[in-house]
Amino acid sequence: AMIQPETRLITLIGLLERTLNLLNRCRQLVHDMRNIGVVQAFILTEIGGKGRGFTLDME
Repeated sequence: AMIQPETRLITLIGLLERTLNLLNRCRQLVHDMRNIGVVQAFILTEIGGKGRGFTLDME
């Protein structure tokens, strides 16, 4: 059973779209994780600097 060129092309495009979609979601996840890190650092310096003895650890 030979795969027709059109079918092969559609499959390739579909695969490419899914790969790009996954890549975008990974990028968004990394972006969100970076934001969490920034927020955590801010909270640690804000609260820790005032000596209230309260820290937020998001690991």
